[in-house]
Amino acid sequence: MIDSLPFLRERDVAVLGNDGVQDVQPSGYGPDLTRPMHTVGLVALGLWLIDNMELTELAAVCRDEPHWEFFFAALPWRMVGVTSSASNPVAVF
Repeated sequence: MIDSLPFLRERDVAVLGNDGVQDVQPSGYGPDLTRPMHTVGLVALGLWLIDNMELTELAAVCRDEPHWEFFFAALPWRMVGVTSSASNPVAVF
């Protein structure tokens, strides 16, 4: 997954969502870089990561339409001093 970071940077991708976690465990980069997507993506690229998305229903609608472009919005809860929060994402076709 970390091999995709140059590709994402070249295209100015702002958000990366996945139906699991972004990092392969173990990373293969040793104990100093256990979560390279989080370390490099978040810190160096400013990439927002959305882990554990439930994409089954969205994929079914895209397949049935067939339409693969949509507006996506997800606002995190406003919390102080945290690094993550739940959200209520919406895809509008």
